[in-house]
Amino acid sequence: MNMTKILTSRLLPCAILAALTAATIYMSIRSSSRMSEIIWIPDWLGQWADQNPDLRTSVPFFLLSVICPVAVGAGKQQSTAGLNARWLIASYAFIAVLLVTSECSQYFIHTRFLSVNDILWGFCGLAAGICAGLCGWWQGMKLMAIFPKARPEY
Repeated sequence: MNMTKILTSRLLPCAILAALTAATIYMSIRSSSRMSEIIWIPDWLGQWADQNPDLRTSVPFFLLSVICPVAVGAGKQQSTAGLNARWLIASYAFIAVLLVTSECSQYFIHTRFLSVNDILWGFCGLAAGICAGLCGWWQGMKLMAIFPKARPEY
């Protein structure tokens, strides 16, 4: 069992989840809702986000929920049993709580406002990400069954 492979296989998805969570919280509590003002966001993406203020809420929650099965199942035996249902449900529940909390926090920022549409679009992104993430995990397991030499050894 190679410890470096285990650490890197778990560390990368968890680091991506942490970075996306931090970025989501940061963008929710900023005094301005204009994404084109953020330096590290490409201009075209900032302009699209500013033109679609409700739809843009679904994007980070889609990404968080797509990465979730990889982060939860990383480093375990690569099979469908490698996904721990309790951890997966807890992770999705955490993302849902993050969504509601980050959107409701805007009520207390005088330059922002609480929008039910933002919350609904966030849940749409969460649902789409759950479907995409679990389908991707399932397809990956099917490919590893077909090509067993591609399976990582832990």
